[in-house]
Amino acid sequence: MQVLSESLVWIAQAIEDFGISKLDVKLLIAWMLADLGSSNAGVRNAAVALLGVAHKQLGPGLVPMLSQHVKPAVMTTLNETFKANPLTTVSTLDTPDSL
Repeated sequence: MQVLSESLVWIAQAIEDFGISKLDVKLLIAWMLADLGSSNAGVRNAAVALLGVAHKQLGPGLVPMLSQHVKPAVMTTLNETFKANPLTTVSTLDTPDSL
């Protein structure tokens, strides 16, 4: 399970560095929903952290995609993570297409 949690950390960093626009967001969310149900705390924590990073770019629209599929206690944890990772706007100067 350590490999999985480290993979999630790596993906979160890649999203931070390169953005989420090239990823299949629905597939990513389905994967994170599965990992939120993991019996391994490290995997669950990494999934929450990755969703926090995704929230920075997707904003509040991410909440309805998750809330109908997770337990209320997990949603509370996610909402706290989302508050710590508010939506940020990305300058077009920061995108590879503008270089």
